[in-house]
Amino acid sequence: MSRRADEEETGGGRAGSWAIVLLIVTFIVVYGAVVFLAVGDKGPPKWGFGALPDVPGESAYSTERKP
Repeated sequence: MSRRADEEETGGGRAGSWAIVLLIVTFIVVYGAVVFLAVGDKGPPKWGFGALPDVPGESAYSTERKP
């Protein structure tokens, strides 16, 4: 069976396959844009805790007792 006869028999071809691929890609890009715009970049946080100690033994909530 020739290629053209096979494409006519299945009802598809390259154009149909590319249309499906482009539809999926378009959906992913639009979905990503919607999520990006909904969540967005809010900038730096508005709170300012200053410099906090990073060593657990210096924290007020430490489980170890000071020597």
